Amino acid sequence: MEKDLFGICPYVTSQKLLTGKWTLLIMYYLSLRTMRFNELQRELRQT
Repeated sequence: MEKDLFGICPYVTSQKLLTGKWTLLIMYYLSLRTMRFNELQRELRQT
């Protein structure tokens, strides 16, 4: 039985609202520290 964690778990909620290929990677980088858009973009280019 699978529970719907929408609204309970911030990662599940964010992933359902922000669907896309890079969502989890972006959330990972933003969980490490606050970043400006260009900093985040540079981090994504390095992967």
